[in-house]
Amino acid sequence: MEAAYVDVILLLAGSVMAVLLEEFRTFKDKSNAINKSTGVSKRLTEMIMNCRFPEQKIAVGKLEYKRIIEERLNIDCLYNTAVMEVMWGIQHCMPSLLPQEKSQLTEADCLPMSLGLHYVLQHYDCDVKTEMVNEQIVATASVLFQCDSVEKKYSGALRHAGDLIKDVSGINCEGWTLLKIATALKMIWWPEFGDSCEVSEDDVSRLVAHAYICDLHKKKDSCLTVYKDMVEAHEVKTSKKGLVKSLVELANETYEAEGPGKNV
Repeated sequence: MEAAYVDVILLLAGSVMAVLLEEFRTFKDKSNAINKSTGVSKRLTEMIMNCRFPEQKIAVGKLEYKRIIEERLNIDCLYNTAVMEVMWGIQHCMPSLLPQEKSQLTEADCLPMSLGLHYVLQHYDCDVKTEMVNEQIVATASVLFQCDSVEKKYSGALRHAGDLIKDVSGINCEGWTLLKIATALKMIWWPEFGDSCEVSEDDVSRLVAHAYICDLHKKKDSCLTVYKDMVEAHEVKTSKKGLVKSLVELANETYEAEGPGKNV
């Protein structure tokens, strides 16, 4: 019988910023590792206890596992939509997390599309059926999500900077993109660095004249870092938006021509 995976992950009780691999084991029969009648096997119990810190919760991939572990081991477990998103991501990252592991996930375990992936694809106007999703689409959508995360990370600070520029210099930044605001801030110290065609020379002169009033001189390095991150995210997003659309179109054509199961 092929090795089976048990969807049990150790998570801190608070917010989780990343999931790190602590230990991995395969079980020839998942039902022997954890089930309602016999509880949690000795091997799985040892793994949980060895990796878990006091007060840590365990994220599990099935409601049944949550009930069994809480009842038999008296350990609080998490099972919700957010956990399922994490499980989906880990399952798709399994080849890179464990390149030495040759066992394959079953079709039931390897969910074809997470809610997060569905949201990203919809955001970029890609209407794709669950059974059409393939690894290239997943990877490209992941890159787009990372680019969006960069913009979200700096959005508040850049909008605040835009309001400050308007109050002090009289430059109306309303309607400016985040990238344009980042470019304007960068131009104060490095007018020759990068593409600055969106910002007029007059605006740059006024920004330079009022930089000390805005206390921007104290944030020189930060402004350049933000600018570089925003430019990189913009360039990558521009290229990947077209790529994900073409991948979805190709997957759709393949699905229509050959039927389900040909896109994976």
